[in-house]
Amino acid sequence: MALGRRFLGTVPKLTRRPWEDIGQQLEDFLRKLWDAQSDGIPSGFNEVLPTDVVAPTGTGLGDPGTENQGWAAADHQHVAPTGMPIPVGVGLAEQEGTEPSLARSDHRHELVVWRRVGLTMDGGLAVVTTGVKGYVAAPFNGTIDSWELESDLVGSCVVDVWKARRTPRVTDSICGVDKPTLVSGTSATGLVTGWTDTSIEIGDVFGFYLDSVTDSTVLILRLNARET
Repeated sequence: MALGRRFLGTVPKLTRRPWEDIGQQLEDFLRKLWDAQSDGIPSGFNEVLPTDVVAPTGTGLGDPGTENQGWAAADHQHVAPTGMPIPVGVGLAEQEGTEPSLARSDHRHELVVWRRVGLTMDGGLAVVTTGVKGYVAAPFNGTIDSWELESDLVGSCVVDVWKARRTPRVTDSICGVDKPTLVSGTSATGLVTGWTDTSIEIGDVFGFYLDSVTDSTVLILRLNARET
């Protein structure tokens, strides 16, 4: 059953408008109240938004959802009885979804907040030295999605990432054989499909170890993560 509250608007108030306008307002208000009771949704006047909007029994994938007014896209999901909805990410609650070809009962809108954990490795006027370059504690919960490497000069490097609930060591590497790598360039990006651990919890400590480097005097590694 759907959760949250249905927006009923404001209770009609006596004004200097003609009585027939007041009657129309009252009729609209009572209709919304009746709809709320019929759907089993608690009525109210606050700004609590629903999390689920359940399609009617028998609704299949491709059929319309049940509500298209009053709720922001990222604040709810339409659940089809015949299957799980498909995630459609949006950046802000005020935005609509990103895929107009999907029916409302086929998908849900997720509010995606991107965060980063990273480190700048600066060799001054010299090429950055290899070895441990620093540690960063994560201030959020999330899942690592990708990485970015930047160099001030055309160069090459390989960076290993460690993670632990204490100061990490080489045995805490999470990259497997898929370490962030830059080859004769100034930037590179990659996914973390080969990593052994992509989860982040508040307080996790990341260590950054520069395996190899040529020519670069400044390197920046960023881990892009979806906050949860």
